[in-house]
Amino acid sequence: MRWHDVCFAHGRADADALAQRLPATVAIDSFDGTAWVSVVPFRMTNVHARFMPTLPGFHDVPEINLRTYVRVGGVRGIWFFSLDAARPLVVESARITTGLPYFHARITHREDGSGIVYRSMRGDRRSIGGIFTARYQPPEGVSSAGDGTLEAFLHERYHFFSIRWGQLVCGTIRHQPWALGPIDIEIERNTMGNIISMPLPDKPDAAYFARVLDVRAEMVRPIDNDAGVRVTTVSRKK
Repeated sequence: MRWHDVCFAHGRADADALAQRLPATVAIDSFDGTAWVSVVPFRMTNVHARFMPTLPGFHDVPEINLRTYVRVGGVRGIWFFSLDAARPLVVESARITTGLPYFHARITHREDGSGIVYRSMRGDRRSIGGIFTARYQPPEGVSSAGDGTLEAFLHERYHFFSIRWGQLVCGTIRHQPWALGPIDIEIERNTMGNIISMPLPDKPDAAYFARVLDVRAEMVRPIDNDAGVRVTTVSRKK
């Protein structure tokens, strides 16, 4: 798949409160003692299985997710609290294959001279959150995150964890290092944090943008907690 116009709106969070929303075997990963929660709106194109063409409904998929940063054993990864996408077929397929909490949302994405305008509203009106409206301008310059920096901690993550059929599983993603730039973001409304009863401020503590990234995701695998965490560590491609 290819990810486009990826905006990261990061906020510091209460680690203890976050930990209560995770399975017991999943631990919060912190940077200098601080936990983080992020809202990430973007678009996906050409989503397809290896050696297969892109099917109708998977060609252009706006998505937004709410995530935090975790460890399982010695493996760093991402825990998604929610993922909203504008294509019902993508939502149902991802729920089955990954166990991730996907939901359908009405999402629009447009770019004009003043920047990118992104609007998302979860389709289930009973939801207590899932609304995000913001404007942001792509940065003038981008660079790779240096090892040991906050930028690397937040973005260079190559595993995600979820619960599928009652079992903890791990998925792997592979891509080149992010080419990122810091941005200013104007958030009109953000109720994504309400999904986990942790309202988020309108002004994030850090925000970054990447224009495009090619990504390959591998199937999720069960984790045998009795025998230890059995996942393969993925290094960044240079």
